[in-house]
Amino acid sequence: MNANALSTLVSAVRSELSDVTQQAANEFDSLRPIRPLLERRCVSVDDALFRLWEASGLSKSGAALIAVGGYGRGELFPSSDVDILILLDDPSGAEDTQLSAFIGALWDLGLKIGHSVRTVYECRELATTDITVMTTLLETRLLTGPDTLYRQLLSAVNDDRLWTSGAFFQAKVDEQIERHKKFGLTGYSLEPNVKSSPGGLRDIQVIGWIAKRHFGATLDILPVGEFLTEQELALLNEGQDYLSRVRFALHRLTGREEDRLLFEHQQALALEWGLEDGGKLAVEQFMQAYFRNVQAVSHVSALLIDIYEKTLLHPAPQKATPIDDDFELLGDRISARHEKVFVNNPSNLLRIFAVIGRDRHIKRIDPETTRQLRAAAVLIDSSFRLDPVNRKLFCDVLASPYSMTKQLRRMLRHGILGRYLPEFEKIVGQMQFDMFHTYTVDAHTMKVIANGRRFLRADFTDRFPVTTRIAQRLRKPLLLFVAALYHDIGKGRGGDHSELGAIDARTFCEQHFFDEPDTELIVWLV
Repeated sequence: MNANALSTLVSAVRSELSDVTQQAANEFDSLRPIRPLLERRCVSVDDALFRLWEASGLSKSGAALIAVGGYGRGELFPSSDVDILILLDDPSGAEDTQLSAFIGALWDLGLKIGHSVRTVYECRELATTDITVMTTLLETRLLTGPDTLYRQLLSAVNDDRLWTSGAFFQAKVDEQIERHKKFGLTGYSLEPNVKSSPGGLRDIQVIGWIAKRHFGATLDILPVGEFLTEQELALLNEGQDYLSRVRFALHRLTGREEDRLLFEHQQALALEWGLEDGGKLAVEQFMQAYFRNVQAVSHVSALLIDIYEKTLLHPAPQKATPIDDDFELLGDRISARHEKVFVNNPSNLLRIFAVIGRDRHIKRIDPETTRQLRAAAVLIDSSFRLDPVNRKLFCDVLASPYSMTKQLRRMLRHGILGRYLPEFEKIVGQMQFDMFHTYTVDAHTMKVIANGRRFLRADFTDRFPVTTRIAQRLRKPLLLFVAALYHDIGKGRGGDHSELGAIDARTFCEQHFFDEPDTELIVWLV
């Protein structure tokens, strides 16, 4: 096809792609699954690339056109990059002029094209030393060209000698740690990145890549069992659908690849989701739902990484040191001694954290025990909360000599804290729509408690000498922690949050054995 004819085809195809994109934008419904719209865009781009490949005279070149990365997964958001690999059987097998014409036509389409031109050997050599290239090649689709050449690529990528399952796992975990650091180690900052912040879409993709490398299967067809449960798979799928809807809406709203959920976008998306101001602002309702989805993704992905590390990379059993009839120590992990440890004695849902807080050698909870803990959290009901034994155990956690803040964060992460304190559950994911507060109310509360602990340890003596001196003279530090736990608990309900919090704090104190002077001090602090 000559240059004029190719240019005419490009114009026609570009118009068709624009129509498909606009149709998808018109059909977008914030409450309906997003996958069909992403797949439809993929199909339209597939067709466009195939037609341009043919028109550029590459159909008989012996080269293969392959979709990679997110495009290879079959996911294309309105402004996502379209990543392709032009795979050559022989570097001289395709004419440079034909390739140049094809690539130029792609740019003229208005797509954000990411392309590479390589042989199978070159792909393998690059993947050997570059984890990003290796990851990209795990997700491929043949668009057109010789199937035999494509199978050579798959064979090269699937060779266990290229990246062992363990080496690939460690590289992806290290990569994720660095990414999380870049985004402040939290998905709860008030202007999060839907794709890359902790608990975002990238965390789900990391789990998928690890599974693909080890099992050779994607999460959606992976049999549930040792690696993940049906509930965990459902949480990941629900999180992916929700976050993908938010990302699609951001691209649609801004007309570009914008993955940051900025304040100005939050208000627009709250309206898109049909929310209205009431006891909470519409934007606060929207962001609370967002943060709760992020929290679920973050916790499940962390659990699965922990399980993978233990069961698949270090399967050799460790020597168990009994702690008591219910728990034992495996290295630095606390583990349940039997599978009914929480069902037979629901008080263990709190006691496990009190045990950890008394022993500085316990650093983590065994992942299988975490699964049991999360599954049994539903046992925390009104009768559980009324039990004096459980009330005493919760106070024991707050008075832990070691890692008390970590225990509260673990309880929050696994759904224990919100179930035991329903008033706290209301502020989980609760944002404040202003530029003053950096984190959600629950995340802010955990930081306040952590800072209180640091003052007691004299971590801030140089920076805050007066505060540190006062903190170390406290008669009962526990009172400070209870006040910190309740100081913002009334936010998001309307009215004066300090007055609402004071009422909740008084109720807590009366139920948890605090005498009148201590109760009055806590209420005053709140």
